[in-house]
Amino acid sequence: MASTSAVNLGKKKMRPSKVEDVDEGLLTWFKQARALGAPINGPILMEKAGELGKELGISFVPCSGWLGRFKRRHGIVFKAFSGEAASVDMSTVDTWRDSALQQLLENYNADNIFNTDETGVF
Repeated sequence: MASTSAVNLGKKKMRPSKVEDVDEGLLTWFKQARALGAPINGPILMEKAGELGKELGISFVPCSGWLGRFKRRHGIVFKAFSGEAASVDMSTVDTWRDSALQQLLENYNADNIFNTDETGVF
């Protein structure tokens, strides 16, 4: 049987930010910027956090450790946006689905349509 101290070795306590106002303001700004599709990275977040600290009159200089904890606290990961989903004309999609896709599917028998788990790829 494992001791409780051995079980909890991998767990760390999530501590709140020392600059809660900057943290909340930056999170709000981040969500708005991402909603607009703006590319955001670590240096941009740190610069904006410094600006927010100055605006709030807080002596705060963000560092990479602070950035890592901020991202962990709020579940932020930087992933590449792929495609341009927002620029798709939905009438074109509807037209393709209703006409071109139907024509393509007419050439296939149900026996020739497979799930990927049935193909041996996985």
